[in-house]
Amino acid sequence: HDMTVAEHVVPAGESGTAAGQLWRVDRARFYSSSPNRLNPDLPPGTLVHVIVIDSEGPGLPGCSAVITDGQRRWSAESVGGYGPLPPGGTNAICGRPGLAQFSFLLPAGVRPTALDLTDWMGRILVRLML
Repeated sequence: HDMTVAEHVVPAGESGTAAGQLWRVDRARFYSSSPNRLNPDLPPGTLVHVIVIDSEGPGLPGCSAVITDGQRRWSAESVGGYGPLPPGGTNAICGRPGLAQFSFLLPAGVRPTALDLTDWMGRILVRLML
């Protein structure tokens, strides 16, 4: 249940508190081709969704990012995968406060509805609606 239903939900365009942090989606975008010439070409029929979040607080060690369309879930790509490199001052992990960037390789027809930040056991700490 804790892996599919979020105890804390932050509505799209708003900030919310969960797990001792203040969270918000800073920006979201997608790419239909590789966003970095050093990255591999995207597989046919896919897009890269890039979500940048902002958090304030002590940080959440062991935190991971998962994107969902309400029925299916996908884990974030590792740095150097299909997404762009995080710009200066932006983390690639959600365990530190400040800006963090996550990239997701998804089928082109998927419309993500939320970004879930999970603990090391997969429990949803906070769901950020997109």
